[in-house]
Amino acid sequence: MPVPSLDSWTSLFLLAAGQGIFLSLLLWPIKKKAASHRKWLAAMMLAFSLLLVFNVSFWTRYNWYFPPINLSYPTLAYLVGPFLLFYLDGRSVKPRFRRFRWVHFLPAVLVFFLRLPAYWYPVAELQGLMQAGATNNAPLHRWGLSFLVQPFFIVFYLLVYAALVNWYGSRIREEESKDEADTGLSIRLLTLCFNLYILAFIAYYLLVRMSFFRVEHDYLISLVMAASIYVIGYTALRRRPADVLAHSEKAKYQSSSLTTSATISIANKLNTHMQQQRPYQNNELRLSDLADALNVSSHHLSQVINDHFGKTFNQFINEFRIQEAMKLLQSEAHRQSYIIDIAYQVGFNNKTTFNHAFKAQTGMSPSKWREYHGERPSAAR
Repeated sequence: MPVPSLDSWTSLFLLAAGQGIFLSLLLWPIKKKAASHRKWLAAMMLAFSLLLVFNVSFWTRYNWYFPPINLSYPTLAYLVGPFLLFYLDGRSVKPRFRRFRWVHFLPAVLVFFLRLPAYWYPVAELQGLMQAGATNNAPLHRWGLSFLVQPFFIVFYLLVYAALVNWYGSRIREEESKDEADTGLSIRLLTLCFNLYILAFIAYYLLVRMSFFRVEHDYLISLVMAASIYVIGYTALRRRPADVLAHSEKAKYQSSSLTTSATISIANKLNTHMQQQRPYQNNELRLSDLADALNVSSHHLSQVINDHFGKTFNQFINEFRIQEAMKLLQSEAHRQSYIIDIAYQVGFNNKTTFNHAFKAQTGMSPSKWREYHGERPSAAR
């Protein structure tokens, strides 16, 4: 039996795995009302951490003392993609993968339960399978399902999720507004780590067949997974400004003296003012400006917008801007207008912010909206 030993690299990887397991437990939302997408991020971190533990046990030969650990890799590899996809789904303005989520876990569940009896094999029997190089197939070969744990099939499955994750990530970045750019950075980092993990996975199974292959080449996969653990931790612990704002607003309004009838009165005045005076056309409009026009305090107006309308100030104002932009894009008088001119007219400062806000509210870009409604002019941009 090989003598187990740790070197500098495996010690660092084991440290990263331990930190990842600890962080994943801390990040798991305890309250039901907590952000549900965080649990998928925590689950993804846990999966990478356990995969890292498996790799370390393989290199150091500690897997010979606990052979069942050799059965864990395929199941964990099948879980990473769905975990990331569902995290992105929780961050999307329009979730697309809420139904039939169980389908995404079928390969992992199937492999786990079919291999479950092997976890209770005698240690000597599992060690014999390891010496024969047959651990990976046990006991799937009995049902002709050995392909489920073959590298080519796992790679295919990972590539499917790479396509989904990259597509979904780009859609979410299009939906976000200018003040949510940090979300886009986090999503880019997560998708980059997932892509690098797949590339490292493929590279390993290509290099392992080469005569010059060394164990250091295998470290590449673990290096990516270790980096992913810290990227996930960074993503989870760096709260978005919108989340911080929502938390502070909720605490601030707990001691408010604003009654229900007063809230409704201010909400009605606000709606009337927005429709008749169109203050949103001012691209420098501030909460205090709107509060002065309505003769109410900024604090009470902010509370009405947040509690009664369920929006932030920017979301509330942009909703009116987009509604007017939709009318202008369809109107005969603006058939020859450039989209950027319409964006300026309704109160936006630049075309990028306008496009993001418009697509988040309507599901399509301004140019597509104009084209879809049959009012796209030959000179419009």
